[in-house]
Amino acid sequence: MNCFLWIFKALILWPRVDGGTPSLASGFSKERIAKIHHAYRILLNSKRNTAQALEALRAEGDQGEDVARLIKFIEQSERGVIKR
Repeated sequence: MNCFLWIFKALILWPRVDGGTPSLASGFSKERIAKIHHAYRILLNSKRNTAQALEALRAEGDQGEDVARLIKFIEQSERGVIKR
């Protein structure tokens, strides 16, 4: 999970030095970024535990391929994930 979050922050959340948006330049649509960002906020910034956050994400319906892969990764993790 930490690796995924670092990559997510590096590619999507952190602005570039020149002020551009690296995620849009690398082929991510604004909608795709919004879905990933929303999932990130539910998983890490809400008052839910991991199981509750995953259930909330699944209940939302159309989550996109990226969020579905994140959910699958967390569910299949044998050692759990660290949320900071």
